[in-house]
Amino acid sequence: MAMYACRAGAGGIPGSLDVIAIADHYEYNPHKADVAVNFPRSYQVARPAAETGGIILIPAGEITRAEPQGHHNALFLDDIAAPAVPDSMEAIRVAASMGAFIFWNHPGWKRPGRKAVWTAPQDTVFTNGWLKGIEVVNGTTTTRKPTVGVWKKNLTMLGNSDIHGLIVEEYELASGGHRPMTLAFARERTADGVREALEKRCTVVWWEDTLIGENNT
Repeated sequence: MAMYACRAGAGGIPGSLDVIAIADHYEYNPHKADVAVNFPRSYQVARPAAETGGIILIPAGEITRAEPQGHHNALFLDDIAAPAVPDSMEAIRVAASMGAFIFWNHPGWKRPGRKAVWTAPQDTVFTNGWLKGIEVVNGTTTTRKPTVGVWKKNLTMLGNSDIHGLIVEEYELASGGHRPMTLAFARERTADGVREALEKRCTVVWWEDTLIGENNT
């Protein structure tokens, strides 16, 4: 499960979250013999609590394929279960057909020096207009500056917790740690406002004591 977390617009409690997306793996289900696979279920369970807490919950899923295609998150899905199809490119196409915001997860994962490499699958996803963002921070690690070609794609920068355990333990909150967040500069504190900010690349990633973003000066 990857957790996309961000602050969006004005208001809210300092340090708190405005937006989250629970993106369960479509392909990685090691306990499916004991636990039923129901991709929309996490969203359905979390939605009442999110509404009570004033948190914007975005329907999402993680398309988990082997390298070189790698992993992609799809946000704003109309049908969370729809991308769960065998063909890897078809899964991304299905998500894109719903207008999903698709980004490339941990692009340096399993790469020497965690340096992202732009390969044919990424080029296909990008050329088709499906790829909109890139994860520059994943959990406690950051992808070192990838090839110049990756940055020249003008992809929205995101930082995510990619949480598979407990936030309080993995990020040592008691000692002053915090999960990575995507700061989305939205016009309004709504799902549509967050989508607009992501589409327009109006984001900065907060990781440890560092802010990562584009230099537009």
